[in-house]
Amino acid sequence: MVFLSKETVGKKLLLSPLALFSFFFKQVGNIRCYGYSHGLFPSRKLPLSVVSVGNLTVGGTGKTPMTVYLSAFFRKHGKRVAILSRGYKGSSSHAVNIVSDGRKICLSPAEAGDEPFLVAEKLPGVPVLTGKDRGLLGEYAREHFSTEVAVLDDGFQHLKLQRELDIVLLDGRNPLGNRYVLPRGTLRESPKQLKRAQLIVVTHPDETIGKEEIESLIRPYNQSAPVFLARYRPVALEELKTREPVPLDYLKGEKVVAVAGLGRPESFARLLAEIGAEVEETRWYPDHYRYRGNELAGITDSSIIVTTEKDAVKLRNLPIPQRTILVLSVELKVDDETNFQETIRNCLPSWG
Repeated sequence: MVFLSKETVGKKLLLSPLALFSFFFKQVGNIRCYGYSHGLFPSRKLPLSVVSVGNLTVGGTGKTPMTVYLSAFFRKHGKRVAILSRGYKGSSSHAVNIVSDGRKICLSPAEAGDEPFLVAEKLPGVPVLTGKDRGLLGEYAREHFSTEVAVLDDGFQHLKLQRELDIVLLDGRNPLGNRYVLPRGTLRESPKQLKRAQLIVVTHPDETIGKEEIESLIRPYNQSAPVFLARYRPVALEELKTREPVPLDYLKGEKVVAVAGLGRPESFARLLAEIGAEVEETRWYPDHYRYRGNELAGITDSSIIVTTEKDAVKLRNLPIPQRTILVLSVELKVDDETNFQETIRNCLPSWG
């Protein structure tokens, strides 16, 4: 006879309702996917190419850098691109919210949402639209901006809109989470829905685990999609308020306070360590956190504060006392980039 400790019994009792809700949530998701894949639920086909960037787990895989990477790639090859986003946490609630028309940024970070605003800043010349109905956004982009390729930010679960290419990002440190769907785990839907992906990108690959081992976790759910590894590398520093550039090696050997509101903020600390900074304190906040004016109070004046681009768009307009606050910019670097880009081209019949 096996006896369970009080702690184990208590934990099981606490988690059992969550497991029940997770099972229900997973089954609803499976039924929903079945309905769309078999034409039982209507989905919209746009007169342009749609490329979706999404993930299976909540937060932290790097969808925004991938969205920027793809949009820049398409523009480099002469395609007219627009980015379609839900505009999470943005206050503007029109059917079509124009964050950027490609010439100027039209909404504030609070109105647009931090990620669409950041994308608009990083991609001058690319329209960025937000709204609940991304099919409507795509039609608007086609009519008003002659868009040829729409990049659907965080679109893997947005099945109302058909797409030519589904790119799914997995975190290499824990590709499938704890295998439980929300709320028991971190999965948005069952791992078996990974079969819908045509291309899989593993970000933050664990250096102790080889690509073959990562693929062995993926193949039971998707036997054919090419798998690529991608890493985020620090590329620039700038002062928060003045936006003056600062040499990347400025932080080498310096003690810093890392401030971030991300799904996986510990990855930001690792990037700072890569450039030689010594992280002596961290201020982690929830993803998409809205900062207040006194948020950074209590940090000694002698400390250098370093934050992310995503957090900077919200911190810049706050009445923060004059002090050294730096913003670290990163970019996505895909291993075997030539093959990766060729794979994207081959997935788009309209490339031409």
